[in-house]
Amino acid sequence: MKDKDVNSRYLIIMHGIKTGNVSETCKLFGVSRTTYYKWYERYKECGVEGLKDKERAKPKMPNEISKEVENTILELVIQNPKDGPRRLSYDLNDIGIDISETGVYNALKRNGLNIAEERIKYSKKNNYSSSPKKIKKKLPNYKNIEKYYPGYVLQLGTSYIGKLNNIGKMYMISIVDCYSKFSAAKVYGNKSFENVKDLLETKLIPIMKSFHIDIENIITNGSREYTTNWENGEHKFDGLLEKYNTKHYIIPANHEDEPKCLQELNDTLHDEFYKEVLKDNRYNTIDELQGDLQLYMTYYNLEKKIDRGKNMGKSPLQGLIGEYNLNGPMPIWFFVNTSNFREG
Repeated sequence: MKDKDVNSRYLIIMHGIKTGNVSETCKLFGVSRTTYYKWYERYKECGVEGLKDKERAKPKMPNEISKEVENTILELVIQNPKDGPRRLSYDLNDIGIDISETGVYNALKRNGLNIAEERIKYSKKNNYSSSPKKIKKKLPNYKNIEKYYPGYVLQLGTSYIGKLNNIGKMYMISIVDCYSKFSAAKVYGNKSFENVKDLLETKLIPIMKSFHIDIENIITNGSREYTTNWENGEHKFDGLLEKYNTKHYIIPANHEDEPKCLQELNDTLHDEFYKEVLKDNRYNTIDELQGDLQLYMTYYNLEKKIDRGKNMGKSPLQGLIGEYNLNGPMPIWFFVNTSNFREG
């Protein structure tokens, strides 16, 4: 505000004070009584300085983000240039950054990266190497994991099953105890951390708890439902495992140290279950398919025999809990389709 404007307000206030007639002062100078008293109160409180206009705060736009978040988006673009705003927003949510697809798009557009071709150029310019991530931690006694005990090491992963006419794309998240071969699996319409959490908390963890077995270590590959490429990011999956005192080890897919436990399970499921599912094409919903998968998994865990190793000739359930409890009642979690359940 210019000094003459401040002086004009000061003179108007002084006129009102001296004459004792605010109405006449307002008529004379063409201001409202509301404006006069607003200036008067500010003058009483702060003197002449109070008559200056306050600087208006710049309004925060609904999708405006911090520079730190924008830099994180750019880092993800370097690592995964083909990913669009929706995929990037999922990845950011998984590492604890709450941002919408629109917010990501606006950040990309500000940087000229809202087109895939431009993101690819940007990634190459910043010399990103897409070589596999190194193993996050060294798993002790890795080569002998099948010789230890139930719960020592489990392997978890997501695989693409195929596409059905009435359902669309299908993904399976599966997990296997490397000692006993005891397994759990569920079908989903997409790959996400929330679906991983669903499998663990509605199926595997309640079963293991019912048998008083702790899950000590889980191995995954570097897929984004399990980890983040952001160097300083902490993925929600690690936070979930901390809740259950479980350690997380990352071994990239096809790495020489990758265990074969999960691949063997998935190969069996494909040959004995999904091959017919894809051929039959009779399912209308994922929930229907999940119900039949649950029946197969019950057969697999209770009746299918392990063909090698320390537990050869036993079923996965026998390998998990031993002979002593097989005649007792099984927990309800073992049999039901838990699509609509979540452990509290």
